[in-house]
Amino acid sequence: MISTLFHVTPAKAWFESDGPLHPESIDEVGYVHCSFAYQVRDVLRRYYAPDDRVVVLEIDVSRLSAPVHLEPGAGGEVDDAGVPELFPHIFGKIDRDAVRRAHPRDRFAPLEVELNGALAGYRLSDDRSRFDTDAAVRYLREESYWAKGRPREVIVASFAASWLVGAYAPDGTLAGMARAVSDWSTMWYLADLFVFPPHRERGLASAILRAFVNDSRLEPLSGFLLTADAHELYERFGFSQTPEVQRRFMRRPRKESDQ
Repeated sequence: MISTLFHVTPAKAWFESDGPLHPESIDEVGYVHCSFAYQVRDVLRRYYAPDDRVVVLEIDVSRLSAPVHLEPGAGGEVDDAGVPELFPHIFGKIDRDAVRRAHPRDRFAPLEVELNGALAGYRLSDDRSRFDTDAAVRYLREESYWAKGRPREVIVASFAASWLVGAYAPDGTLAGMARAVSDWSTMWYLADLFVFPPHRERGLASAILRAFVNDSRLEPLSGFLLTADAHELYERFGFSQTPEVQRRFMRRPRKESDQ
């Protein structure tokens, strides 16, 4: 069930109106363009200039009077498998009391970090146009202990539904990655953190992890992960295996056919 949506709108249109928001797209195509949280950064990058004065509305779907449907994006966006990317559309006005808050666009600024010290020349980025899907899928399917043998289409679909951060070597090739799955309100789950062997022993895994735990959207939320051998790394960033967690945390494994 969809609980939270985001809509980018001119700041003037939001702050100078008192009633429901009626974007021009309702008259043009019959609905309001919206995004999930992990899609907002790409929408801002793709459709808005850096100096456009916009805000990002966080919308409580349960308080909308108009229906919401998932449909392919108007820009013809596709995921790494060539499947049309689905975006939520509101088929009517945005009720003002459905808007939890209006975020400044800076909160969703694209992640672009130049690393230094032993990692000088490396970069972190969530720009999906740079991401080498083939290299990441190959590692996960063939080398990782947690996703070995997993079908390519399952891995690609998991990328499409996550906030994906890539680490890039000085020559621009993919050096590592991680992704987060979240409801962006209460919790987030870290998955698929790895660094390719030639780039290990430099602190790159820590740099990737730091990008997630320091993100302003995730920092207030509870974070979860599963690991077999990297407890010391994650403990340095506040993750713990307390008796309470061990007693309360439960897991339902995937069916064998879904591996």
